[in-house]
Amino acid sequence: MNNNKGFIFLENLFILSVILASGTLFNIVYSSFVTSMLIGSSVLLMALSSTRYISKNATVSYACVVVFLICQGLFIDIESLVVNAKFLVKFAFTILGVQVLLRNKVDIFERIANIHIWLVIISFFVYLTMLVGIVLPTQEIPNQIYRGILYFNAQNVAQGLAGSGITLPRNFGIYWEPGLYQVFLNMLLLYFLFVKKNIFIVLFLCLNISLTFSITGYITTFLLFTFYGFGKGNKSLKKHFLIILSVVALVVFLPWLMEFMKFKSTTMSYAVRTQDVFSGIQVFLENPIFGIGTSQLDYKDMFYNIYGVVHGNTNGLINIGMQFGIIGILFYIYSFYWTLQYWGERYSNSFSKVFIVWLICALINEPIERNAMVMLFMSIGLIVRNKKTLDSSLNRI
Repeated sequence: MNNNKGFIFLENLFILSVILASGTLFNIVYSSFVTSMLIGSSVLLMALSSTRYISKNATVSYACVVVFLICQGLFIDIESLVVNAKFLVKFAFTILGVQVLLRNKVDIFERIANIHIWLVIISFFVYLTMLVGIVLPTQEIPNQIYRGILYFNAQNVAQGLAGSGITLPRNFGIYWEPGLYQVFLNMLLLYFLFVKKNIFIVLFLCLNISLTFSITGYITTFLLFTFYGFGKGNKSLKKHFLIILSVVALVVFLPWLMEFMKFKSTTMSYAVRTQDVFSGIQVFLENPIFGIGTSQLDYKDMFYNIYGVVHGNTNGLINIGMQFGIIGILFYIYSFYWTLQYWGERYSNSFSKVFIVWLICALINEPIERNAMVMLFMSIGLIVRNKKTLDSSLNRI
């Protein structure tokens, strides 16, 4: 186990690069730099590690993914080859970095949470400065209708909880849109609620989730609290959480939520997401084994015929089947099965089960099936697929 400061710095740099590569504003502007940071940190970790072991299962699984995506690109959708190449590069070096962290007995989720919470704190204070009218340097975000503030926030044209009279700007955090920000805020909430049980950080995260004004984010938070309240553990702490949740939901939140749902049902966003589900399923059923490829040409053509605009599917859960077919679905299930086994051994079975709830909600809300953080979680499963490897990665010194 390597505990020198330089090696720990590289571990943190690798985790930070995964976070930045997961749909942040910084990645949109400096994609090549973030990818280089991911590759460089993982290579240095492997080079400086005392163990050169590479998981055979991860290697074989990755090789199968490479063969599948190349064949899919050659025989089904040639335009997917470029998209697949970028994905495969990031996936390979993510597996490499995760391999070293697991061998070095690093609690990966803890490391992610400890780094990410500081980014949330910075984002929150940037958001406050925007509210009080302090002018900070901004950066134009390519192909977007807003400008980022120091890459930590963005002013959205759609203000707050539409239909409720609230005019607070939606909080993007470090991500390119608030719906994606709430995904990772709820990921942190899952950890600090079920593992650390830190009420102050939990309440802080809830505040930030509320400022995203994301209906899926609210539902996910409610589900996390519900599962926590009915699980085993600190009954007194859970009782207080459930009381707070009930009061907020029934007295304050529910009326706004109903108005918001009524408003959203009349918007283009609602129509698009509904269309994504039904059309996505239709495309999947027409191409059930191998999918249509990551460029989604067949789906974009279908959507264009309906709405007159080019649009990729926004539902990550549908995307797995639509892009990769049944083969892809089985691969995701296989990877996350072992990831859940790992979470269950390291934390608890309840954490493992609720992680799936978070993942499903995240995928339904955002097309993150090839997101860097999702790749990291999948990598864990591919590396610790058997009991021997699982036990080895969990042993503490």
